[in-house]
Amino acid sequence: MAFELFLVERYFLLRTHLIRNPLNADVYARTKDRILLIRLDVNYRLSALTVMQTIQEHLHIIDALRARDVAAAFAAIDDHMARSLHRTIGL
Repeated sequence: MAFELFLVERYFLLRTHLIRNPLNADVYARTKDRILLIRLDVNYRLSALTVMQTIQEHLHIIDALRARDVAAAFAAIDDHMARSLHRTIGL
């Protein structure tokens, strides 16, 4: 599945480059992450709750980094990695 997503992204990137239309390139650049999330949702059955939890985990990491709290940053990263593993293997 990851390889298929890679091929689709490369196709759209190449198409955008070949068209040489600045508007098309701008739209692709702004929407590619949203499209990827939609594909992940469809392919991996990620719920809106799961996506929001993941975003919240990232925000905890960012908050710790902004506060320059090394211990909190490492704890937030460890927590995120553990939760990501559990989501990936379906726990």
